[in-house]
Amino acid sequence: GVISPARLTGLAEELAAAGAEPWPVAMSNKALPRATWRALPRLVRRLRPDVLHLHALEAGFFGSLVARAAGQRGVVFTPQTIDIRQRYLLPAYRSALRAAARPGLLWLAVSEGQVEGLRRLAGQAEVRCVPNWAPERPPLPPRAEARARLGWDPEAFVVAQLSRLSAQKDPLTFVRAAALDRGGRWKLCGEGPQRGEVEAAARGIDALQVCGQVDDQDVFAAADVITLASLWEGLSFALLGAMQAGRVVVASRIPGNTDLVAHEVSGLLVEPSDPVGLQAAVGRLRDDPELAARLAAAGRARIEARYSAAVVAERLRAVYREASASV
Repeated sequence: GVISPARLTGLAEELAAAGAEPWPVAMSNKALPRATWRALPRLVRRLRPDVLHLHALEAGFFGSLVARAAGQRGVVFTPQTIDIRQRYLLPAYRSALRAAARPGLLWLAVSEGQVEGLRRLAGQAEVRCVPNWAPERPPLPPRAEARARLGWDPEAFVVAQLSRLSAQKDPLTFVRAAALDRGGRWKLCGEGPQRGEVEAAARGIDALQVCGQVDDQDVFAAADVITLASLWEGLSFALLGAMQAGRVVVASRIPGNTDLVAHEVSGLLVEPSDPVGLQAAVGRLRDDPELAARLAAAGRARIEARYSAAVVAERLRAVYREASASV
């Protein structure tokens, strides 16, 4: 079953349809009402789960306290990331992560690159790695159909980044790389707090279009190359989806991305905040279609072998068995 915010009205139906029992509780985005503080330990004691799995910082912090109050022993915590967009809050964020750590708590990293950072924060808690998975997707639409729907040139070489327009994803590096390129069409897809800054920087760059929120399946079908210039990641669902769809990728060389992309094996890696390197990597793929096809095929095989739902679910079940056995 899943304990979830009652304000997410459609979630209970989705959970029930997936075969999970929903237990909605009153909570805001960042805090728990007093009544919920009293109700949650009672709910956990009544359910007596073998394992209580907490996701993201707020659930980890509050849920760890609830687990103590309820006498719950088998607890697993997935922080998702050890970095946040508001960099000035990072010390407080990491202090809250440390406060959630306790003996008997299993922490889950979502990438191998995240493991060491979590170990420094986890104190006496154990750290394991269970990555994000690539959810099953319907077949991609035909490229011509996707490009027509997006309004993209049917013949152009298209480079796309599908991400939130925020400091974490570093969309300005994508913009600056587009300004250096000759011959391609660069499409920045997504919304976020940096949209105004991105649009201002994009003025006068004929090769670049800021597309806003669009269907990711259309982007995967329509693009020749998918990039991700982010400064930090847990494990990117955009990269997972692009590689699963058989698109060649260029990503920043940061933990998380390097789990998915082996340089010159399943994609290309460039240094963070390096528009010259990003444009050069894209140009290399445009000039060498055989290399692009080989990397794309290897990337898809890597996702199927390591990040399919079946593979990741078995790793998660093993962690649950370990957590419940420690009770």
